[in-house]
Amino acid sequence: MNFYAPWDIRVTLDFFLGGLGIGAFLFAALLSFYGKDRYRELIKLSAVIAPISIMIGLLALITELGKPMRFITTIFNFNSSSVMSWGVFLQGGFILLALIFAYLILKNKDNSGIYNLTLILGSLLALAVGIYHGLLLSANVGRSLWSGGLVPVMFLFSSILTGTAVVMLINSFKSSTVSNVTQRETAAADGQSRNFSFSGLLFGLIVANITIVLVWFISLNNGTLETQKALDYLISNHGMLWWGGVIIVGLLIPLVLILSQLNKRKDNLTAAPIITALILIGGFVLKHIVLIVGQVRFPFL
Repeated sequence: MNFYAPWDIRVTLDFFLGGLGIGAFLFAALLSFYGKDRYRELIKLSAVIAPISIMIGLLALITELGKPMRFITTIFNFNSSSVMSWGVFLQGGFILLALIFAYLILKNKDNSGIYNLTLILGSLLALAVGIYHGLLLSANVGRSLWSGGLVPVMFLFSSILTGTAVVMLINSFKSSTVSNVTQRETAAADGQSRNFSFSGLLFGLIVANITIVLVWFISLNNGTLETQKALDYLISNHGMLWWGGVIIVGLLIPLVLILSQLNKRKDNLTAAPIITALILIGGFVLKHIVLIVGQVRFPFL
C-alpha cells in the first residue's frame, strides 16, 4: 500500500536528537547524585551534549515545517489544548535550563543552590520533553499505531537509553575505563562516594526498553482491528529493519555484550564503543519506523 508521509526523517531527527539531549541531561543528574566530583568530566560532557542536541533537533523540525515563522507564531499564539504549543514551551524551557546548567558546571560554580535548583527543574523538564515527543504522536486521532498511550513511555525510555549511550560513546574515545574518568584526580577527596555501575545502568535501561516494546506489541495485537492491521503493516513492510535494527542490533546484542561485563569487579567497558553505537542505531531506527508507519491510514477497514 502506497501512502504519503507528511512527517519525514527531519521529524525523526528532532525526536532522536531531542531524546539524546534529555537523556544526557538525566544522565548528568544521576551522576551528580552519585558523586559530582568523582564524575565531573562525564557530567560536563553530558551538560554540553544536552542543549546542543535538542537545538539541532529543533532546527531539523523547523526546516521540515518549511515556514520558520510558523514556529515563532506558535510561541505567541499559545493554545492550551494543543500538544505542540505545550511542546514549544517545554523544549524552550529545557534548553534554557540546560544552558544554565552547562555554564555552572563548566565554570565549576556547582556548589550553589542555583546549581541544584537548575538540576532539579531541568530533570523535570527533561522528563516532560521526553514524554511530549511520544505524546505528540499519540494525540493524533485515527493513527492506530500511535494509540493506546504506550508510545510516549516507549519514546521516553528510548531517549534515556540513547542519551546515556551517546555520552558513553564520546567518552569511550577518551578513556578505556568509563567509570574512572576522574577517579585519579579525585579519589582521595571522594573516597566515600557511592560506586556507580555503568554496565548495570545500561543493562537496566535495555531490559526496560525491551519490556516496554514487548508490552506495546502485545497491546497492539490484542487491540482493535485497526491496531492489529497497523502492527501487521509494520511487520510485513518494515519487519527486517524492525527486528534486525531495533531488536537485535539496538537491544539484544548490546544486552549480551553488557552481560559479559556485569560479573567483572572493575566496570571496564572495553566494548563501550560497540555497545553504545549499536544502541544509538537501534534508538534512531525505532523512532523513525514508529513515525513513518504510524502515519499510515487504513481506509479499507
